[in-house]
Amino acid sequence: PPWDSGLIKGVQLEGATGWVPADKDLRNAKLIGANLVGCNLEGVNLSGGDLCCADLQNAKLIDSNLTHVNLRETKLEGARLPWISGLMEGVQLAGATGLMPADKDLRNAKLRGLNLAGSDLEGVNLSGGDLSSANLQNVNLINATLSHVNFSNAKLEGARLPPWDSGLMEGVQLAGATGWVPADKDLRKAKLRGANLSGCDLEDVNLSGANLSNADLSDTNLQGTVLHGANLQGARGGRAATVD
Repeated sequence: PPWDSGLIKGVQLEGATGWVPADKDLRNAKLIGANLVGCNLEGVNLSGGDLCCADLQNAKLIDSNLTHVNLRETKLEGARLPWISGLMEGVQLAGATGLMPADKDLRNAKLRGLNLAGSDLEGVNLSGGDLSSANLQNVNLINATLSHVNFSNAKLEGARLPPWDSGLMEGVQLAGATGWVPADKDLRKAKLRGANLSGCDLEDVNLSGANLSNADLSDTNLQGTVLHGANLQGARGGRAATVD
């Protein structure tokens, strides 16, 4: 049947051979709950597909096009994914298990617009990655390396971020991101050297002793912001009154 017909839901293809089309075109395939354990899907175009709740353990997905694929609640233990290729933009991974590589190395991962809500990314190295417009609500990012990560327009409500004074967020891009300012507005001694905070609302935030050198503060609301002892050398912009 056509792969997008919905007639192949829950199909068991573990160990099966010859089922992948010669042109490797499985766009919009509906394979909800399918068993694809160990399958070789290298280079297959699965863009727009629905593999919700599928078992993809040990599947080979290198160079596969997974843009906007629904991988919610999937089993991804041992699967080889194309993290840095740009082929995973907009992918839905909420509730998926086993998605992190054993070495937790996701440097320069291109994950623009993906949904990782509720995922555990503790200790993962995401430095240099692109997570712009991603849904990272309630994600555990404790001790994750986020230096120079692009979080522009990302949703960070409820996310557990590394300690602000840890140095793990230098150069981070937060323009347009929501939900990242702590409820108590306490960012004392935050190390945000070179960060892009343009347009952010930092009203009444306590940034005393923070390192904001070379940060982009253009159009940032600093009304009532506490900047006592903050390093603003080379910082650009900053709107309204500041307090030190």
